[in-house]
Amino acid sequence: MHTLLKGNEIIVVYSDKQLELFKDDKKTRREAIEYGKVQGITEQELDFLTD
Repeated sequence: MHTLLKGNEIIVVYSDKQLELFKDDKKTRREAIEYGKVQGITEQELDFLTD
């Protein structure tokens, strides 16, 4: 998994999927975290840093 920060947007790239979310949008952040957990990534690794 890789993350890219572009202004207010966070792009999360998994091996088979790319998700685009906004820093202040809790729903899309939660969806990205849940998808990562299904992929076997721990929740600690799914803390998308925004600074």
